[in-house]
Amino acid sequence: MLEYRKFYYLIRLVVGSIIAIHGLIRIVDIGGYTDFILSNFKGTLPFDTLLVIGGALFPFLEFFTGLLICFNITLKKSIMVGFFISVVMSIFILVGNMYERLIYHTIVLIGLTFLLFKDSRSFANRKHFI
Repeated sequence: MLEYRKFYYLIRLVVGSIIAIHGLIRIVDIGGYTDFILSNFKGTLPFDTLLVIGGALFPFLEFFTGLLICFNITLKKSIMVGFFISVVMSIFILVGNMYERLIYHTIVLIGLTFLLFKDSRSFANRKHFI
């Protein structure tokens, strides 16, 4: 039982760190990342302004979500936000035919799924007072 908890905490720290570092790398070069988004996905959405807003917003969401997962703060909500971010980015990657970039999102989604199932199991085992 103790080994499983250590494994769970290790997975939580690794997945949270990967997400946070990925977001931080994008934040450091936010101008280049926004240019990358515009050049590869122009015409995907009706307005290019939405691409710029998403390109500037998602790295910050990703960074802070990774930190929340690392520090076990509102874990279930953080995992759901992480799912949303990764799925949206995966859809854009599929539309842009950049399949090699799906490796990161596949790893993150598998890690988040593991964390969500573990968190759901522990939540179901708790006794609730109504």
